[in-house]
Amino acid sequence: MIVLILLILSAAVFAGYRVYESVNIDDTVPTLNIPEGELTVSVKDGEEMLLNGVTAQDEKDGDLTDRIMIDSMSELLDGNRREVTYAVSDADNHVVKAARYIQYSDYETPVFSLEQPLQFTVNSKVDVCQYVEVTDCLEGDISNRVKQTYPQMFGEMTGDFPVELQVTNEAGDTVSLPVTVSFYNSGVLTSGRRPQISLKQYIAYVNKGEQFSAASFVEKVTVNGIEYPVSSSLEVKDDAFSTFEAHEISAKRFHIENPVDTEIPGCYEVVYELELPDKETSEIRLIVVVRE
Repeated sequence: MIVLILLILSAAVFAGYRVYESVNIDDTVPTLNIPEGELTVSVKDGEEMLLNGVTAQDEKDGDLTDRIMIDSMSELLDGNRREVTYAVSDADNHVVKAARYIQYSDYETPVFSLEQPLQFTVNSKVDVCQYVEVTDCLEGDISNRVKQTYPQMFGEMTGDFPVELQVTNEAGDTVSLPVTVSFYNSGVLTSGRRPQISLKQYIAYVNKGEQFSAASFVEKVTVNGIEYPVSSSLEVKDDAFSTFEAHEISAKRFHIENPVDTEIPGCYEVVYELELPDKETSEIRLIVVVRE
């Protein structure tokens, strides 16, 4: 009798629970409301701007706008666009997702910079990535992601060798940059007989159609330990003679091989050559990227 009574009570409790569950269960899901059309934002805008105008409602829980989260963002699409996916959940963990497109008004591809020429002594182990920095408009410094075609170069002979650098940002934008790495005998790099050309920078970016003066990037020349700054007012023309501030050097001659065409986007290499009487000929390179 006791067992029978317990079974009847258990069945009654179970039936009561099922009735309660069927009455109180929340089978509604939230509604995500996203404004029509694309949202134009700046690369500097944070999540608050990306959530602008997006709201959420739930029949049971009411306004859920403050619970909306950015679930994911696609890689960069054509026209500097990305697809943003939003997600929201109610108190019963019903999750709803929806997406819209955003467009960056000021997006730029990652920018390489180089503070020294890629010139090394023969038999040196060289990791070019150590000398290059990359700044991204979305993430800032992403220099640690730079890869090169040859993980490590071991210059067993003198000469110029092509290397391609590559980096990818969080938006999946992959940028490649071809550079030239030069290997010299140690005596050539350190000899006072070789004039040393210094540039203001070794990678330059120019927008399509802009004027470009290769000569304006020459900063100074060092001969026998003496620095000769190049006058800011000096117009050093391609394949022309030039003079140096406050010093007189006879028969000095700069030759600039400048293939840059700012009407055609791409990567160019400007070669500067300086030849002085009784001196080794000196050569340096400037990488120029012409952007759309």
